[in-house]
Amino acid sequence: LPSMPAAALRALDASPLLDAHSRWLFPSFGHCLLAEEVYRLTDHTLEQSFAELILAFPEAAAAVGLEVSLSRFDLFHGHLFERHGHNKGLGLLLHAAEYPSYCKEEFPIFLGFCQTDSPLRFSDGRARWRNLLVLLPPARPSSPPTDDEAALPTDEVVAPLGFALDATQPLVLELLPE
Repeated sequence: LPSMPAAALRALDASPLLDAHSRWLFPSFGHCLLAEEVYRLTDHTLEQSFAELILAFPEAAAAVGLEVSLSRFDLFHGHLFERHGHNKGLGLLLHAAEYPSYCKEEFPIFLGFCQTDSPLRFSDGRARWRNLLVLLPPARPSSPPTDDEAALPTDEVVAPLGFALDATQPLVLELLPE
């Protein structure tokens, strides 16, 4: 995954994060509405860094043997969350294989209007590895910087960590609702 400039990571601590004046309606596809409204981020460096991060996912996934595409049927959204504990920071949880095509034999589940015309064939392997996790480096250390850390340039770049979560593993299964 691409590195993120420290300035973009610091912008995550800014308030407000969303530009309230940039509201626009997400396109709909027939009766399929993937999102009601979308906002730009207030910090353009952060927005560009997120865009580069998301655009890098198909290639990064392919490097570890996973198939992911950016489309309204596969990977099109994620959830920004805050991490707690000794490894504080933010992360993104993204879902690939969001709307596999309906197929009586392979995937006999109707997921609604957004599944209509999906070219994405269901596979157990794709479903098993569909949850993608990105841990963003902290914008600033949680403790006061050491002399060495204080000397770091403010324009440094830091790579986020990316993981594909195996949905069959006990630790992942514990996160799933009954």
